[in-house]
Amino acid sequence: MSSVKLTEEDRKRLALKKKEQASKLSWNDGDGEGVGMRIVVLKQVFHPDDARAAYNFYEELHEEIEETMGKIGVFAYACV
Repeated sequence: MSSVKLTEEDRKRLALKKKEQASKLSWNDGDGEGVGMRIVVLKQVFHPDDARAAYNFYEELHEEIEETMGKIGVFAYACV
């Protein structure tokens, strides 16, 4: 296995690229309004039989999800 020798300029460029990538993947929205909107998709939250068994299942599920999301942090909208 051979090692690659990087120049100082290459190291700086690599560090900058890593920082940019970390910023793009971060959940931190920064100072800009509307920047970094995140969409979270919840899967396998319930079994379809549970939904068939209760008359107002989806309303209750929506309320429960909003309540839980409110405990975790600020959110704009929940859709069930």
